[in-house]
Amino acid sequence: MKITVTSVRGLTLHPSRCYDYEFENVLVDVAGATLLDLSAIPTALGAVPAFMDGLFRTVGFERRKMPKFVSDRVAPDQDLFVMNCQMLDDLHVLNGVPNWRSNSRFAVCWIKELFAKGPHPVELLRILDRFDLVILNFEGSVEYLRKQMNRAAVMHLPLGIDAVQFCPFPRPPRPVIDVYWMGRIAPAHHHALQTEAERNGLFYMFNSTWAENVTEPREHRVLRSRLIKHTALFGVQPAKFNEPEVVGKQSEIGFRYFEGAAAGAALIGHAARAPSFDEIFPWDDAVIEMPDAADELVPFIRDLLAQRDRLERIRRDSVTHCLTHHDWLYRLYAIFDQLALPTDSIQPALDARQGQLQALAAEAARGRLGGMQAS
Repeated sequence: MKITVTSVRGLTLHPSRCYDYEFENVLVDVAGATLLDLSAIPTALGAVPAFMDGLFRTVGFERRKMPKFVSDRVAPDQDLFVMNCQMLDDLHVLNGVPNWRSNSRFAVCWIKELFAKGPHPVELLRILDRFDLVILNFEGSVEYLRKQMNRAAVMHLPLGIDAVQFCPFPRPPRPVIDVYWMGRIAPAHHHALQTEAERNGLFYMFNSTWAENVTEPREHRVLRSRLIKHTALFGVQPAKFNEPEVVGKQSEIGFRYFEGAAAGAALIGHAARAPSFDEIFPWDDAVIEMPDAADELVPFIRDLLAQRDRLERIRRDSVTHCLTHHDWLYRLYAIFDQLALPTDSIQPALDARQGQLQALAAEAARGRLGGMQAS
């Protein structure tokens, strides 16, 4: 099978993009895909529209300089072309991909973040309709987008994870970080955890800066996985929960849930209210709901940290489930099945990945994590 997948890693090394690059890496490593890396050059075409400004600023261009996106040509006779998007605005880079449609039997656009509230530029929706299949991770947006499409099919597919990389086996570390809150957190909750860290030695880890670039995307993901493997409690919230002007009434599953669960940390915070949440995270205590009142947070944390058997069970269940359901391999199979694409030519590599996942899952189900024997 001949597969080409786009990447904007030549345009931006923003930390939030490294999750997308992880998927691309697995597609290349496991399915033998060709990575089509894009770059950009400035032109004198005038100011860019406001809705494009965010992407272009990450590329390093001023608003008054419209960049021209360039890439290698898509090779002839591709079975599958995958446009990997973090957001709808990423579709602008397709202007720099020659023959992406004519040289591809099937074209799939995977958008990690699209809220139905919009606004969504008509010109981008028209580009989207040239694909055979559009994949959305936010299921609350699927019906909206279906109504906008004339040709393209639209399906919901949960986010995934490199479950091999994030798995704490075969050398499970002891969780030394008490609470790791990587994403958005209410200021009052952050203050309560900071105070407990200063007064009573809680190991509370959080973002203290917003970096624009990482040095190397794959290494960034490796480091993140290592940190979460050493974490007892990992904070999660629905995607952009504190931006109602963006999300509207949607409550969607962001990638933090998958990162924490795959690495063996117990998730604390709030579960997304997405209809499929319990199906995607079906084990007991998949997310331990934390109190909204800031003065109740520290007792809640201390009580949880004392429940070693409960945390051990959660870790064991979450790691096992991610290895058997949430690796990127399973998302690839969902795409191949949807398009009825035969996998004979790449089946040995797919089987090898499956075998690796199964072996790790068997260890997780019966083994030791964090120095404690599973019951």
